[in-house]
Amino acid sequence: MASSSNVSLHAPPVFGGEAYDFWSIKMRTYLRVYDLWETIEKGYQPPAEMDNPTVAQIKYQKEDSSKNFKALSFLHSAVAESIFPRVMASTTAKEAWDTLQDEFQGSGRVRAIRLLNFRRDYENLKMKDSEAVKDYVSRLMELVNQMRTYGEKISDQKLVEKVLISLPEKFDRKVSVIEESKDLSIVTLNELIGSLQIHESRLSKRVEVATEGAFQAKQKNEQSGFKE
Repeated sequence: MASSSNVSLHAPPVFGGEAYDFWSIKMRTYLRVYDLWETIEKGYQPPAEMDNPTVAQIKYQKEDSSKNFKALSFLHSAVAESIFPRVMASTTAKEAWDTLQDEFQGSGRVRAIRLLNFRRDYENLKMKDSEAVKDYVSRLMELVNQMRTYGEKISDQKLVEKVLISLPEKFDRKVSVIEESKDLSIVTLNELIGSLQIHESRLSKRVEVATEGAFQAKQKNEQSGFKE
């Protein structure tokens, strides 16, 4: 993990009261660059007094305390003045983070219920027959990103499996070919999307050719005095 001594970043993203989910993702990444996210995850407890602490123990306590206040300072800088009063009394970075999370994303119970609803939507999500692959994937990823902001971990392989089982019937043959010829444990989502879009383009061309053929046949019949 890179340390702050050799990493130069712009100021942290500022939260003004809107789009907390996206801000929290950006801020989490920002803190990880400085090796400070663990401080928020685990929290900081001021050390109890020890008799004759070792040099190593003293050093660890100082580093732990320094990380907490550095993370807290970053959070102070990452909220607008209208939001700052919510966290100004917090003495640890975790306390400040949890305060914002509870207010703008809901309590632990509320988040669990929302995640449950997202999971239900995820399980029921299917591509519409008239929908383009890219539009379906956009809908899927929007839902997945919402789930991830609530702590859900969804791997690329899980997304590949989800796409394959939620396609309409016109993709059945292509899905069978992919399942028989590819190792799904290493197929990436982008690779799958590209393959499906090529198949989609071919299907579209076939429909265009069939439609054009039917139109020409109709015109020929009309010109010959026959009507369907």
